[in-house]
Amino acid sequence: MSTASLRWLLDDGAHAAPDVFAAGPDAPAAVLAAMTGEGLLVPALPGVWLAADAAASPAARCRALTRLAPARGVVAGGAALWARGLLATCPRVDVVLPPGAAGGSRSTPDGVRLRGLALGPGDVEALSGLALTTPARTAADVARWCPDGEQAAVAWVAAVLRAGCAAEQVRAALEVSPRSPGVRRGRRVLAAAAQS
Repeated sequence: MSTASLRWLLDDGAHAAPDVFAAGPDAPAAVLAAMTGEGLLVPALPGVWLAADAAASPAARCRALTRLAPARGVVAGGAALWARGLLATCPRVDVVLPPGAAGGSRSTPDGVRLRGLALGPGDVEALSGLALTTPARTAADVARWCPDGEQAAVAWVAAVLRAGCAAEQVRAALEVSPRSPGVRRGRRVLAAAAQS
């Protein structure tokens, strides 16, 4: 007898090895801990592990995030940067929901922070089937409200700029709502990131 999540161990060629693992009945925490100890898995998100050889893959990271993000949610902030491979670890999972939809739901997984924000049609794109804020919108949001402080915000925005997003695109995303909270800080962070 084999469980659905472990059938790939049979190596019959019909079942591809998964790259995302979550604790549950088919993957007890003790088994995941042993596989982590052997270097086969790496912890990625709360309750979610990635196969060590796929841990840097944006596609695998997106599949891991789908385990935590609500269906209508858009992954934002540091998690969107991590999904794109711009951060080595995922600091937290920020998920944007339409205004009025976010709140302290009992079904919100640990490590997930829901935010109610209005996103324009050009602020969201799909990566491996996961809705993420665009690089420019992500950088603008991080510049405004990165909870890890201004120094971390500068480093994260600089990573987005090095990955090919133009500072003018980030500035335009910041200036969509010039009187929004954090825009002054966002301008300061963007200027510092552009200099680094």
